[in-house]
Amino acid sequence: MQQKVSNAGQPSKKKKDKKGRKKPINDNSFQLIINTKEVQLIRYDGFPIMKKDAERLEQLKKSMIQKGIPKSEVQRTMKLERRRAEKALARLKREVCYNCRKGGHNLSDCPDLKSNIPGAGAADGVCFKCGSTEHRQFECKVQKGDKEFRFATCFICKEAGHIARQCPDNPKG
Repeated sequence: MQQKVSNAGQPSKKKKDKKGRKKPINDNSFQLIINTKEVQLIRYDGFPIMKKDAERLEQLKKSMIQKGIPKSEVQRTMKLERRRAEKALARLKREVCYNCRKGGHNLSDCPDLKSNIPGAGAADGVCFKCGSTEHRQFECKVQKGDKEFRFATCFICKEAGHIARQCPDNPKG
């Protein structure tokens, strides 16, 4: 067997460098744009969660340690709470408004709800089937047909007479 000789005249040996296998993450915090909103994320135990949730988890961990709770119980609770924070982030990514079809907010928080839908303010608390202000369409006793919503305004096409699930323009059916 021959060994390779380097330029300096010394035999070179192959070393297993364990540091090169896994790259450490230099910065734990980063920003992500979710549905036109910038959200500050932090890697907590290697998983991305929102910064406010990470701060809450740190406070929880400190308080549990101060109370003298066993380490195994603290770890179990922290894992559970971290998973809740991960699910909250996933829900935020999936959140879509039924009015403007943009993400990041619900229908009730839509910035252009009142401005774009004609009669949106008048439709609050009105039965979409019979027009009564005494009840909603779910409690309506008038049997004109389950598919008729004459007093409703569609969120998709902004026309009166049907709701979004019946809209011919609704790509999501």
